Amino acid sequence: MAQQLLVGIDIGTGSSKGVLTTLTGEVIALSEQPHHLSLPKPGWAEHDAESVWWADFKAICDELVAAAGDDEIAGVAISGIGPCFLPADENADPLRPGILYGIDTRAMAEVHELTEKYGEGRITKRCGNPMNAQSIGAKILWLRRHEPDVYDKTRYFFMAHTFLAHRLTGVYYLDHISASYSEPLYHVGRNKWNRGWVKDIAPGLPMPELKWPTDVIGHITAEGAERSGLPEGIPVAAGTMDSFADAMSVGVRRPGDAVVIYGSTMSIVLVTDESLPSAQLWSNAHLFKNTYNLASGMATSGSLTKWLRDVCGNVDFAQLTTEAEDVPPGSDGLVILPYFAGERTPLLDPDARGTIIGLTLNHGRGHLYRALMEATAYGARHVLEVMHEAGGSGR
Repeated sequence: MAQQLLVGIDIGTGSSKGVLTTLTGEVIALSEQPHHLSLPKPGWAEHDAESVWWADFKAICDELVAAAGDDEIAGVAISGIGPCFLPADENADPLRPGILYGIDTRAMAEVHELTEKYGEGRITKRCGNPMNAQSIGAKILWLRRHEPDVYDKTRYFFMAHTFLAHRLTGVYYLDHISASYSEPLYHVGRNKWNRGWVKDIAPGLPMPELKWPTDVIGHITAEGAERSGLPEGIPVAAGTMDSFADAMSVGVRRPGDAVVIYGSTMSIVLVTDESLPSAQLWSNAHLFKNTYNLASGMATSGSLTKWLRDVCGNVDFAQLTTEAEDVPPGSDGLVILPYFAGERTPLLDPDARGTIIGLTLNHGRGHLYRALMEATAYGARHVLEVMHEAGGSGR
Protein backbone atom coordinates (compact mmCIF):
# COMPACT_ATOMS: atom_id res chain seq x y z
CA MET A 1 0.00 0.00 0.00
CA ALA A 2 1.33 3.42 -0.95
CA GLN A 3 2.26 5.70 1.94
CA GLN A 4 2.52 9.46 2.27
CA LEU A 5 6.00 10.99 2.41
CA LEU A 6 7.48 14.40 3.18
CA VAL A 7 10.38 16.21 1.51
CA GLY A 8 12.72 18.48 3.47
CA ILE A 9 15.57 20.38 1.79
CA ASP A 10 18.23 22.63 3.35
CA ILE A 11 20.55 25.03 1.50
CA GLY A 12 23.85 25.26 3.40
CA THR A 13 27.01 27.30 3.04
CA GLY A 14 29.06 24.48 1.47
CA SER A 15 26.41 21.96 0.45
CA SER A 16 22.68 21.36 0.22
CA LYS A 17 20.94 18.36 1.75
CA GLY A 18 17.58 16.70 1.30
CA VAL A 19 15.61 14.07 3.17
CA LEU A 20 12.56 11.97 2.31
CA THR A 21 10.63 10.79 5.37
CA THR A 22 7.40 9.17 6.41
CA LEU A 23 4.82 11.26 8.27
CA THR A 24 6.25 9.89 11.53
CA GLY A 25 9.82 10.90 10.68
CA GLU A 26 11.28 7.61 9.46
CA VAL A 27 14.02 8.41 6.94
CA ILE A 28 13.45 6.83 3.53
CA ALA A 29 16.22 8.52 1.50
CA LEU A 30 18.91 11.17 1.73
CA SER A 31 20.56 13.37 -0.88
CA GLU A 32 23.43 15.84 -0.81
CA GLN A 33 24.84 18.32 -3.33
CA PRO A 34 28.16 20.09 -2.62
CA HIS A 35 28.54 23.58 -4.00
CA HIS A 36 30.93 26.50 -4.21
CA LEU A 37 31.02 29.50 -1.88
CA SER A 38 32.01 32.58 -3.88
CA LEU A 39 34.37 35.04 -2.17
CA PRO A 40 34.84 37.60 -4.97
CA LYS A 41 36.30 40.38 -2.80
CA PRO A 42 37.64 40.69 0.75
CA GLY A 43 34.65 40.71 3.09
CA TRP A 44 32.23 39.42 0.44
CA ALA A 45 30.51 36.02 0.50
CA GLU A 46 27.95 35.08 -2.16
CA HIS A 47 25.95 32.27 -3.72
CA ASP A 48 24.55 32.31 -7.23
CA ALA A 49 20.85 31.61 -6.77
CA GLU A 50 20.42 29.77 -10.07
CA SER A 51 23.55 27.61 -10.19
CA VAL A 52 23.66 26.91 -6.43
CA TRP A 53 20.27 27.26 -4.74
CA TRP A 54 18.00 26.24 -7.60
CA ALA A 55 20.35 23.72 -9.23
CA ASP A 56 20.90 21.96 -5.89
CA PHE A 57 17.19 22.00 -5.13
CA LYS A 58 16.30 20.50 -8.50
CA ALA A 59 18.99 17.79 -8.29
CA ILE A 60 17.87 16.81 -4.78
CA CYS A 61 14.21 16.76 -5.83
CA ASP A 62 15.06 14.47 -8.75
CA GLU A 63 16.76 11.99 -6.41
CA LEU A 64 14.06 12.08 -3.74
CA VAL A 65 11.15 11.83 -6.19
CA ALA A 66 12.83 8.79 -7.73
CA ALA A 67 13.34 7.29 -4.27
CA ALA A 68 9.65 7.80 -3.45
CA GLY A 69 8.63 5.43 -6.24
CA ASP A 70 4.91 4.74 -6.06
CA ASP A 71 4.52 6.42 -2.66
CA GLU A 72 2.82 9.83 -2.44
CA ILE A 73 4.80 12.99 -1.68
CA ALA A 74 2.41 14.91 0.55
CA GLY A 75 4.32 18.05 1.52
CA VAL A 76 7.53 20.07 1.24
CA ALA A 77 9.50 22.32 3.62
CA ILE A 78 12.71 24.22 2.90
CA SER A 79 15.30 25.73 5.21
CA GLY A 80 18.49 27.57 4.35
CA ILE A 81 21.38 29.75 5.34
CA GLY A 82 20.44 33.17 6.51
CA PRO A 83 19.93 35.94 6.77
CA CYS A 84 20.66 36.43 3.09
CA PHE A 85 19.68 39.13 0.62
CA LEU A 86 18.83 38.19 -2.95
CA PRO A 87 17.37 41.05 -5.01
CA ALA A 88 15.06 39.92 -7.82
CA ASP A 89 13.24 41.70 -10.63
CA GLU A 90 9.52 41.94 -11.43
CA ASN A 91 9.60 38.35 -12.72
CA ALA A 92 11.28 37.17 -9.49
CA ASP A 93 14.48 36.43 -11.43
CA PRO A 94 17.76 37.13 -9.55
CA LEU A 95 19.48 40.40 -10.43
CA ARG A 96 22.85 39.50 -8.85
CA PRO A 97 24.30 36.75 -6.62
CA GLY A 98 22.77 36.42 -3.18
CA ILE A 99 24.63 38.28 -0.42
CA LEU A 100 25.16 35.89 2.48
CA TYR A 101 24.84 36.21 6.24
CA GLY A 102 27.39 37.53 8.74
CA ILE A 103 30.38 36.05 6.92
CA ASP A 104 29.73 38.83 4.37
CA THR A 105 30.83 42.10 5.98
CA ARG A 106 30.60 44.48 3.01
CA ALA A 107 27.91 46.67 4.61
CA MET A 108 29.68 47.65 7.84
CA ALA A 109 29.77 51.32 6.82
CA GLU A 110 25.99 51.17 6.42
CA VAL A 111 25.69 49.39 9.79
CA HIS A 112 27.48 52.29 11.48
CA GLU A 113 25.52 54.89 9.50
CA LEU A 114 22.11 53.44 10.42
CA THR A 115 23.17 52.99 14.04
CA GLU A 116 24.11 56.65 14.25
CA LYS A 117 20.95 57.72 12.44
CA TYR A 118 18.39 55.82 14.51
CA GLY A 119 20.34 55.30 17.73
CA GLU A 120 21.67 52.01 19.06
CA GLY A 121 19.27 52.07 22.00
CA ARG A 122 16.18 52.53 19.81
CA ILE A 123 17.33 49.83 17.40
CA THR A 124 18.04 47.37 20.21
CA LYS A 125 14.66 48.06 21.84
CA ARG A 126 12.72 47.48 18.61
CA CYS A 127 14.84 44.84 16.92
CA GLY A 128 16.14 42.92 19.93
CA ASN A 129 19.79 43.62 19.20
CA PRO A 130 22.03 46.26 17.61
CA MET A 131 22.86 46.44 13.92
CA ASN A 132 25.56 43.96 12.93
CA ALA A 133 27.36 42.49 9.93
CA GLN A 134 24.41 40.37 8.84
CA SER A 135 21.65 42.98 9.22
CA ILE A 136 19.61 42.93 6.02
CA GLY A 137 18.61 46.58 6.27
CA ALA A 138 22.28 47.57 5.98
CA LYS A 139 22.78 45.30 2.96
CA ILE A 140 19.77 46.81 1.21
CA LEU A 141 21.23 50.26 1.82
CA TRP A 142 24.59 49.00 0.50
CA LEU A 143 22.89 47.86 -2.71
CA ARG A 144 21.14 51.23 -3.15
CA ARG A 145 24.45 53.01 -2.74
CA HIS A 146 26.85 50.78 -4.67
CA GLU A 147 24.64 49.08 -7.28
CA PRO A 148 21.81 51.58 -7.86
CA ASP A 149 20.91 50.13 -11.25
CA VAL A 150 20.27 46.77 -9.60
CA TYR A 151 18.25 48.32 -6.79
CA ASP A 152 16.07 50.27 -9.22
CA LYS A 153 15.01 46.96 -10.80
CA THR A 154 14.48 45.17 -7.48
CA ARG A 155 10.88 44.18 -6.73
CA TYR A 156 11.47 41.19 -4.45
CA PHE A 157 13.87 40.44 -1.64
CA PHE A 158 14.43 36.75 -1.03
CA MET A 159 16.41 34.52 1.27
CA ALA A 160 17.49 31.06 0.11
CA HIS A 161 14.41 29.19 1.34
CA THR A 162 11.90 31.84 0.28
CA PHE A 163 13.38 32.08 -3.22
CA LEU A 164 12.84 28.35 -3.71
CA ALA A 165 9.39 28.35 -2.13
CA HIS A 166 8.35 31.25 -4.37
CA ARG A 167 9.41 29.26 -7.42
CA LEU A 168 7.14 26.46 -6.26
CA THR A 169 4.12 28.52 -5.19
CA GLY A 170 4.42 32.10 -6.45
CA VAL A 171 3.94 33.36 -2.88
CA TYR A 172 6.09 36.28 -1.69
CA TYR A 173 6.68 35.87 2.04
CA LEU A 174 9.27 35.77 4.80
CA ASP A 175 9.01 33.88 8.06
CA HIS A 176 9.11 35.86 11.30
CA ILE A 177 12.43 34.38 12.45
CA SER A 178 14.22 35.40 9.25
CA ALA A 179 12.54 38.81 9.36
CA SER A 180 13.98 39.23 12.87
CA TYR A 181 17.43 39.27 11.26
CA SER A 182 16.50 42.09 8.89
CA GLU A 183 17.48 44.85 11.32
CA PRO A 184 16.27 47.53 11.55
CA LEU A 185 13.29 46.66 9.35
CA TYR A 186 11.39 44.34 11.75
CA HIS A 187 9.94 44.97 15.23
CA VAL A 188 10.55 41.80 17.25
CA GLY A 189 8.22 42.57 20.15
CA ARG A 190 5.31 43.37 17.82
CA ASN A 191 6.07 40.79 15.11
CA LYS A 192 5.65 43.27 12.26
CA TRP A 193 7.65 45.47 9.90
CA ASN A 194 8.93 48.84 11.13
CA ARG A 195 7.11 50.69 8.35
CA GLY A 196 8.80 54.06 8.82
CA TRP A 197 12.30 52.61 8.74
CA VAL A 198 11.37 50.31 5.83
CA LYS A 199 10.24 53.31 3.80
CA ASP A 200 13.42 55.19 4.66
CA ILE A 201 15.88 52.35 3.95
CA ALA A 202 14.12 50.43 1.17
CA PRO A 203 11.95 52.92 -0.74
CA GLY A 204 9.82 51.29 -3.42
CA LEU A 205 10.68 47.75 -2.31
CA PRO A 206 7.60 45.83 -1.13
CA MET A 207 8.23 43.84 2.03
CA PRO A 208 7.17 40.17 1.92
CA GLU A 209 4.11 38.94 3.81
CA LEU A 210 5.07 37.61 7.24
CA LYS A 211 4.43 33.95 8.09
CA TRP A 212 5.33 31.60 10.94
CA PRO A 213 7.74 28.79 9.99
CA THR A 214 5.11 26.06 10.36
CA ASP A 215 2.47 27.89 8.28
CA VAL A 216 1.48 26.46 4.91
CA ILE A 217 2.22 29.39 2.60
CA GLY A 218 0.72 27.87 -0.53
CA HIS A 219 0.59 24.88 -2.85
CA ILE A 220 2.83 23.91 -5.74
CA THR A 221 1.55 25.46 -8.96
CA ALA A 222 1.55 23.80 -12.37
CA GLU A 223 4.62 25.86 -13.30
CA GLY A 224 6.33 24.99 -10.00
CA ALA A 225 5.64 21.31 -10.56
CA GLU A 226 7.03 21.42 -14.10
CA ARG A 227 10.21 23.19 -12.98
CA SER A 228 10.88 21.11 -9.88
CA GLY A 229 9.49 17.67 -10.67
CA LEU A 230 7.42 17.73 -7.47
CA PRO A 231 3.69 16.99 -7.65
CA GLU A 232 1.33 19.85 -8.39
CA GLY A 233 -1.00 20.92 -5.59
CA ILE A 234 0.94 19.68 -2.55
CA PRO A 235 1.40 22.09 0.38
CA VAL A 236 4.63 24.01 1.02
CA ALA A 237 5.52 25.12 4.56
CA ALA A 238 7.11 28.49 5.19
CA GLY A 239 10.28 27.00 6.65
CA THR A 240 13.01 29.17 8.12
CA MET A 241 16.76 29.60 8.51
CA ASP A 242 18.79 26.47 9.05
CA SER A 243 19.70 26.84 12.73
CA PHE A 244 16.08 27.21 13.75
CA ALA A 245 15.00 24.27 11.62
CA ASP A 246 17.69 22.33 13.48
CA ALA A 247 16.23 23.57 16.75
CA MET A 248 12.76 22.38 15.73
CA SER A 249 14.11 18.96 14.76
CA VAL A 250 15.52 18.30 18.25
CA GLY A 251 12.49 19.65 20.09
CA VAL A 252 13.71 23.13 21.08
CA ARG A 253 10.27 24.71 21.07
CA ARG A 254 9.28 25.79 24.60
CA PRO A 255 10.71 28.52 26.85
CA GLY A 256 13.83 27.17 28.56
CA ASP A 257 14.72 24.75 25.76
CA ALA A 258 18.18 25.27 24.26
CA VAL A 259 20.48 23.70 21.69
CA VAL A 260 24.13 24.02 20.63
CA ILE A 261 24.61 23.41 16.90
CA TYR A 262 28.09 22.69 15.58
CA GLY A 263 29.06 23.08 11.93
CA SER A 264 31.53 25.22 10.02
CA THR A 265 30.24 27.91 12.37
CA MET A 266 28.37 27.39 15.64
CA SER A 267 24.90 28.46 16.78
CA ILE A 268 23.20 28.43 20.17
CA VAL A 269 19.45 28.96 20.48
CA LEU A 270 17.60 29.45 23.78
CA VAL A 271 13.80 29.79 23.73
CA THR A 272 12.21 32.50 25.91
CA ASP A 273 8.63 33.54 26.62
CA GLU A 274 9.33 37.24 26.10
CA SER A 275 11.54 39.40 23.95
CA LEU A 276 14.85 39.99 25.74
CA PRO A 277 16.77 42.70 23.89
CA SER A 278 20.54 42.29 24.14
CA ALA A 279 23.44 44.36 22.90
CA GLN A 280 25.57 41.22 22.50
CA LEU A 281 23.14 38.58 21.17
CA TRP A 282 20.32 38.21 18.67
CA SER A 283 16.83 38.40 20.12
CA ASN A 284 14.28 37.03 17.68
CA ALA A 285 10.80 35.75 17.10
CA HIS A 286 10.84 31.95 17.50
CA LEU A 287 8.96 29.14 15.77
CA PHE A 288 5.45 29.88 17.08
CA LYS A 289 3.38 32.89 18.09
CA ASN A 290 4.22 34.29 21.53
CA THR A 291 7.61 32.60 21.67
CA TYR A 292 10.97 34.31 21.29
CA ASN A 293 14.60 33.31 21.54
CA LEU A 294 18.06 34.47 22.36
CA ALA A 295 20.42 33.25 19.68
CA SER A 296 24.12 33.39 19.05
CA GLY A 297 26.42 32.56 16.18
CA MET A 298 30.17 32.09 16.45
CA ALA A 299 31.95 32.81 13.17
CA THR A 300 34.07 29.65 13.39
CA SER A 301 33.80 26.17 14.85
CA GLY A 302 34.42 23.18 12.59
CA SER A 303 36.16 25.51 10.15
CA LEU A 304 38.98 25.86 12.71
CA THR A 305 39.81 22.17 12.79
CA LYS A 306 39.44 21.97 9.00
CA TRP A 307 41.94 24.83 8.74
CA LEU A 308 44.48 22.95 10.87
CA ARG A 309 43.91 19.72 8.93
CA ASP A 310 44.56 21.54 5.64
CA VAL A 311 47.62 23.35 6.99
CA CYS A 312 49.03 20.01 8.12
CA GLY A 313 48.75 18.50 4.65
CA ASN A 314 45.21 17.13 4.79
CA VAL A 315 46.02 14.75 7.65
CA ASP A 316 43.09 12.58 8.72
CA PHE A 317 40.88 13.94 11.52
CA ALA A 318 41.13 10.58 13.28
CA GLN A 319 44.90 10.99 13.51
CA LEU A 320 44.56 14.54 14.89
CA THR A 321 42.04 13.29 17.44
CA THR A 322 44.41 10.53 18.57
CA GLU A 323 47.21 13.04 19.02
CA ALA A 324 44.92 15.45 20.91
CA GLU A 325 43.84 12.68 23.31
CA ASP A 326 47.44 12.51 24.58
CA VAL A 327 47.37 16.24 25.46
CA PRO A 328 46.09 17.22 28.94
CA PRO A 329 43.27 19.74 29.46
CA GLY A 330 44.63 23.22 28.95
CA SER A 331 46.90 22.04 26.11
CA ASP A 332 50.03 22.51 28.22
CA GLY A 333 49.53 26.28 28.37
CA LEU A 334 48.60 26.76 24.70
CA VAL A 335 45.62 29.12 24.31
CA ILE A 336 43.87 30.01 21.07
CA LEU A 337 41.35 32.78 20.48
CA PRO A 338 39.00 31.41 17.79
CA TYR A 339 38.34 34.64 15.87
CA PHE A 340 39.89 33.48 12.58
CA ALA A 341 36.96 34.98 10.63
CA GLY A 342 36.15 37.84 12.98
CA GLU A 343 33.44 37.14 15.51
CA ARG A 344 29.71 37.42 15.45
CA THR A 345 28.13 37.16 18.90
CA PRO A 346 28.85 38.10 21.61
CA LEU A 347 31.71 40.32 20.37
CA LEU A 348 29.99 41.55 17.18
CA ASP A 349 33.40 42.42 15.74
CA PRO A 350 34.17 41.45 12.13
CA ASP A 351 37.70 42.80 12.59
CA ALA A 352 38.58 40.44 15.47
CA ARG A 353 41.38 38.05 14.59
CA GLY A 354 42.52 34.64 15.74
CA THR A 355 45.45 34.48 18.13
CA ILE A 356 47.73 31.64 19.27
CA ILE A 357 49.23 32.36 22.70
CA GLY A 358 51.93 30.50 24.60
CA LEU A 359 53.36 28.45 21.72
CA THR A 360 56.66 26.71 22.56
CA LEU A 361 58.94 24.16 20.94
CA ASN A 362 57.32 21.51 23.14
CA HIS A 363 53.95 21.92 21.47
CA GLY A 364 52.90 19.75 18.52
CA ARG A 365 49.91 19.59 16.24
CA GLY A 366 48.01 17.56 18.84
CA HIS A 367 48.29 20.55 21.16
CA LEU A 368 47.05 22.85 18.41
CA TYR A 369 44.11 20.57 17.61
CA ARG A 370 43.06 20.32 21.25
CA ALA A 371 43.53 24.05 21.81
CA LEU A 372 41.27 24.80 18.84
CA MET A 373 38.54 22.58 20.28
CA GLU A 374 39.00 24.18 23.70
CA ALA A 375 38.73 27.60 22.05
CA THR A 376 35.36 26.60 20.62
CA ALA A 377 34.23 25.33 24.02
CA TYR A 378 35.28 28.55 25.74
CA GLY A 379 33.44 30.51 23.05
CA ALA A 380 30.27 28.52 23.76
CA ARG A 381 30.71 29.11 27.50
CA HIS A 382 31.08 32.85 26.82
CA VAL A 383 27.80 32.86 24.87
CA LEU A 384 25.91 30.97 27.59
CA GLU A 385 27.15 33.38 30.25
CA VAL A 386 25.95 36.36 28.20
CA MET A 387 22.57 34.66 27.64
CA HIS A 388 22.20 34.23 31.39
CA GLU A 389 23.09 37.90 31.95
CA ALA A 390 20.44 38.89 29.39
CA GLY A 391 17.75 37.12 31.40
CA GLY A 392 17.64 33.77 29.61
CA SER A 393 17.63 30.51 31.51
CA GLY A 394 17.83 27.03 30.00
CA ARG A 395 16.47 23.70 31.13
